[in-house]
Amino acid sequence: MDHKTVLVRQRTRLEKARAWLERARTPRPVPSPEARACLSDPDSRLVLGKRGGYLQGYNIQIVCARRQFLLAIEAHDNPSDRTALVPMVHKTQHNHQAAGLSGGIQLWLADSGYQAPRHSPQPQQAHQPHA
Repeated sequence: MDHKTVLVRQRTRLEKARAWLERARTPRPVPSPEARACLSDPDSRLVLGKRGGYLQGYNIQIVCARRQFLLAIEAHDNPSDRTALVPMVHKTQHNHQAAGLSGGIQLWLADSGYQAPRHSPQPQQAHQPHA
């Protein structure tokens, strides 16, 4: 075999090996054909819409008092509300105290979507933050 031919083959192999090494050092994930992503907001998720179907967005939790006075607001990407109640109670209690509002929160009202499993802490068990 001609030395020039061997040299050309070896250079080609070397270039391929360097390219493979560069890809190994800086991997770029390859999405599956079924993968979907929102390029404008990659942290958002598909959540069930109120009237059926799905929408790209967040699940928003809001706690308010009389006359729509906001006490706490939180956005998360979990479509279920089941785990959101107790953290929202704690956040509301913290904000209530931080704002220096007088009196405690007397009543919590939540819809059935917040119903937690039996082993989860209930709002009345949530502790009041200390001053």
